[in-house]
Amino acid sequence: RIAFIASAWGSPFADASEFIRASESSRAGAFSATDRLRGYRQALAEFNLELESELIRLSDFGYDSGYAAGKKLMAELVDFDAVIAGNDVLAAGVMRALAEQNIKIPEKVSIIGFDDSIPAQIAIPQLTSVRQQPFLIGREAMRMLADRQAGKVVQDQIIDVELIVRDSTSQKEG
Repeated sequence: RIAFIASAWGSPFADASEFIRASESSRAGAFSATDRLRGYRQALAEFNLELESELIRLSDFGYDSGYAAGKKLMAELVDFDAVIAGNDVLAAGVMRALAEQNIKIPEKVSIIGFDDSIPAQIAIPQLTSVRQQPFLIGREAMRMLADRQAGKVVQDQIIDVELIVRDSTSQKEG
């Protein structure tokens, strides 16, 4: 079972159910969190895994929020063997919560972050993370904005990402 912890500016979603509905709407791309949730849902479907709203958590962007989300998952006795966090700092907070309970990473729980930032590289164990291309994202955003201002119709762009595999993940048996 794979938990998903995401964050969005301004806390636009009341709960996991609203977050899931937002990821299905035509405005899903308004928040990167909804795009990431769509990717999470697609991956679950590809491996015939059920979407379980109890495994989806909303948080702020910071370390303390990741820590609190990890503690809450464990306090509610939610069974999970992996966590995908919306950014590396959230993931680092979850790692701390797990370490306090002597839960081994990746032996018991695998963790993946997003952004491939410095915290991913200095975490112990080093954090597997999704690397974005911020320069390319910015360049495409500016091109789209210029096209839109020129009266052209613009389409959403999907910029490829790369999974940087480090020590926080392992393949589970079964």
